Amino acid sequence: MRAFNLLVSIVRLSAGFSWLFTGIVRGDFSLCLFGVTESLMSSMAVVNTLKAKEISPGVAGAVVPLLYLAGVLISPVRVGSAGWGLVIQLEGCALLLWSLWSLGTSYSCGRPAWVRVRDSGPYEHVRHPQAAANLYMRWGFIFQHACAWNFFVGGVLTTTIVVACLMEEKFLRRFSDWREYARRTPCRFLPFII
Repeated sequence: MRAFNLLVSIVRLSAGFSWLFTGIVRGDFSLCLFGVTESLMSSMAVVNTLKAKEISPGVAGAVVPLLYLAGVLISPVRVGSAGWGLVIQLEGCALLLWSLWSLGTSYSCGRPAWVRVRDSGPYEHVRHPQAAANLYMRWGFIFQHACAWNFFVGGVLTTTIVVACLMEEKFLRRFSDWREYARRTPCRFLPFII
């Protein structure tokens, strides 16, 4: 599990750097900000995965989603799929902030941290609202900055996030509280669908 979490974090870190570099080359500040926030979140996860003791995300846990939101808000609004991309990103930001707020001090970055089952807020509707929010934000970004490279990176990130969630569930199945929660909340990412 630890090795896979490290791999996921490194994939996300490399995606963040590639988006930062692309933003610099294109002169697109919102793309740079997205790359920086992705790199910051991934770096924190890499450090937490490598350390034996959990490092509290503290201020960074709240600042990184807000930086991402700032990048979304300064993005040029376009029509068509790019406009929908902005809407999807805003929904992802709202869901991420709601899920972080619901977790409070239980928030963990980089490793599963068993504290207790959260079944209120977005966790009442889906088992992995943070992963869902990250997928919404990434795919909204990809629709807004559509190119073959971004679709490729999005596919790799989606695969790693989904597999990481499945591995986390395998770890959590040993707890009876989690099994009961999973029975009550069958959807992992989208309410009533997946």
